[in-house]
Amino acid sequence: MVLKYQTKLVLPGHQADITALAFSPDGKRFSSAGSDGLVFVWSLSSGDLLLQFTSPNPVHSLIWPWSDPDILLLGCDGGVLNSVTLYPDIMKACSFPAHELNSSIRHLSACQGNRQFIASGANHEVKIWKRNVDHGTESWQMLTPLPKPDVSEAAGLPLVTGLQWLVEPSSDKEGKLVVSYLSHGIACWDLASLLMVWRVQHDACGSLALSPDRSVFAVYHPSRSYDLFKVASRQKEKLRQLLADGDAAGHYLPACFIHDGTFLVGGGVAGKVRIWGVETGTRHQVLRHPGNCIVKAISGFYDFDTDTFLIITGTSQGTESRIYVWDTVEMDAEMDAPVQSSAQRDSVHIELGTTGIMLGGWFFGFGIGMFVLGLAVIVAMTF
Repeated sequence: MVLKYQTKLVLPGHQADITALAFSPDGKRFSSAGSDGLVFVWSLSSGDLLLQFTSPNPVHSLIWPWSDPDILLLGCDGGVLNSVTLYPDIMKACSFPAHELNSSIRHLSACQGNRQFIASGANHEVKIWKRNVDHGTESWQMLTPLPKPDVSEAAGLPLVTGLQWLVEPSSDKEGKLVVSYLSHGIACWDLASLLMVWRVQHDACGSLALSPDRSVFAVYHPSRSYDLFKVASRQKEKLRQLLADGDAAGHYLPACFIHDGTFLVGGGVAGKVRIWGVETGTRHQVLRHPGNCIVKAISGFYDFDTDTFLIITGTSQGTESRIYVWDTVEMDAEMDAPVQSSAQRDSVHIELGTTGIMLGGWFFGFGIGMFVLGLAVIVAMTF
């Protein structure tokens, strides 16, 4: 028996492409954001819309940081960062310009162990921020911008495509952050020295994901593959390559580790989202969405209370964009069909057995009848 994902909920609401999704730390809610500027908070169990916030700018990134169920961080067009506090019936935002006016904050990463620090990435910039709360008043302090990797003038400015905390900071000048650049590889930066600790040459990086134990990172190559690298190896050994959609070239698709890092979910085109085993590289399942849509928003969660694995996906279909909530069901490995209970299996066997008896009885009766008829004909001919 194997676990397979099935559609649990399909939710409309967004009037433009869905750009970001995140589960709440307690697993009771999830949030969605779109290029329409709408941010929704949903009930995971029922799919009911609980809260709504409207940003004047398109929202490109969203995280539920610091294991705090009442705070959302939003990265928007115009370089604006929103810290949104959730109340029972309203969402209130603390907004400030974090990056250049002509930039879009497409990447956010928060330290889960320390609820003060986040990293934001917009166009060519990466900045480290510290959140301060004094007598209920929230403020944000920019600690440092990260240097840009050394590149030739011909290569142009490095475009940030992802960032993840490898070592979370315990003070203002500690920690290590991994950053992926579209045409300049992957770099790990030390915050204390602002020096590059290591770098992986990679000709095209469309997105970056880090496993929960920080042992493996995945990079999407716009030529249609996800490349997995081992963090602990000296040369950052490439573990394997996972093939995505054949039509995905040119798209920057996201990735997300699930099942405690043992599986990787990759966004897709043509309505297909693939799940691979990290250790084997084999494809486990394809989550199929109606229509020839692009899926650029994904997130995964494990609900300890119900022992259920969950995935949410968001499509880019303009006014027809939808959110899909997927949960798991046990399936027969060979048949790829839902597992039946013992009672169901017994009933099937009983029905088949009864049918067999009935058929056997019919054939037996038919044979006896034919034998008697043949005997009668022989007798008649004899006399």
